[in-house]
Amino acid sequence: MQTDLEKLREEKFKNALKQTFSGCLFDIDGTLTIQGEEFIPAFAHETLAKLAMKVPAAVCTARSIHHAQEALMAVFTRATDPKYCQANWVIICENGGVGYFFDPQKNGYTEFFRIPYPYSEDIKIKIFGKIKTALEGKVGEAKMNEVSMAFKPVNHATGTPAEV
Repeated sequence: MQTDLEKLREEKFKNALKQTFSGCLFDIDGTLTIQGEEFIPAFAHETLAKLAMKVPAAVCTARSIHHAQEALMAVFTRATDPKYCQANWVIICENGGVGYFFDPQKNGYTEFFRIPYPYSEDIKIKIFGKIKTALEGKVGEAKMNEVSMAFKPVNHATGTPAEV
């Protein structure tokens, strides 16, 4: 039986998915999971799987790749094409210090960047270039300033995740 807090969280999640997205990035801990919990709630698995079948998706976490993969495994298995779904997820771990993309030839995630933290402007520019290269074909316009990096998807998908 769901508590009032769980019902409210599920309602907020479903309402957020009524918006239009071209790609998405989620934090795992305390955003996709309930604060202090290890796993993504069951009600979100199918929706996240359908979303990732339509637009590029990413998660970030302060933890390791193993934690992120374990958290996402139920999402991948709910997809109509689990390998495609998994390949459409980028995983950013260790407080943004390590990035992974799914390599279908290796049937696993491959590291595409690693940086010492905190990092210099030179390293930030190098990271920006590596992310842009790793996302080639999925992003068009990309910009960077002193505090952020922004990538505009190529496929400008329209519609809501609910239409997925």
